[in-house]
Amino acid sequence: MVNIDPCDACDAKDKCSAVFDEIDNTKEIEQGDILLLPYIYPIGRIEFAEDKPEGKLKAWIQKWNAVVLSHSSTLAQNKLDLVLLCPIWGVSSFYANRVERLKLDDEYAKKIFKDGKFDRENFKNKTDSLLSEATIGTQYGYSILKKTPPCDKYQKGLAPMLVDFTNAYSLPVDLIKRYVEKSQDKPKRLRLTCEYRIDLVSRFNYFLQRTVAPRDELSFPDMKQNDIDYPRIDTMLDKVAEASEKKEKKTGES
Repeated sequence: MVNIDPCDACDAKDKCSAVFDEIDNTKEIEQGDILLLPYIYPIGRIEFAEDKPEGKLKAWIQKWNAVVLSHSSTLAQNKLDLVLLCPIWGVSSFYANRVERLKLDDEYAKKIFKDGKFDRENFKNKTDSLLSEATIGTQYGYSILKKTPPCDKYQKGLAPMLVDFTNAYSLPVDLIKRYVEKSQDKPKRLRLTCEYRIDLVSRFNYFLQRTVAPRDELSFPDMKQNDIDYPRIDTMLDKVAEASEKKEKKTGES
């Protein structure tokens, strides 16, 4: 059995920051890689046709950036069929995705709002609270990676990024490899540095154990002021509010 130390396995030539390395996109997939992949969320029940094993299932599908959590050694030895992934977002993109999902998934909206009625301030307060708790480690379902300074690829640096443990999922390794091959027109991809890969996997383990080590190096007020695009969020929420009003009006008329 070959054991691969993630620190030794990192062969990045270009340092993006203390948090990420820039990796040649033709390299094999390893733990800590950031990949653009589909997230598939089933909606409703599976419909089986009589006397047929195959079924049909409605699903909400969107491309998300995901971080690979499966061990590099297991991936290198082809010892798994499914790769463990967690969605990873810039904090403003995470906010925007929650808004987008309100428009597409009624069941999700019912979980967010009491009685399923749209409430802008309640939504923003809940999301702000989630991000605030994640910065100090008391929101165990999420972990935030600190903002990174400018580098060659990212002239403005990278905003703080949130890893969503609550929506951890798996995809077939062959499907992931096909997506990576199709994206090889892009020369580089990001990979968490050794220190942050180890820290993130540890925090995921804490999440599974329902305990977490708090930290205080991040400031949510600073992040809220500088890194979340609230004008964009409000514009998106305006559209959700308009759609909600139309839906309620249509329901009332019927």
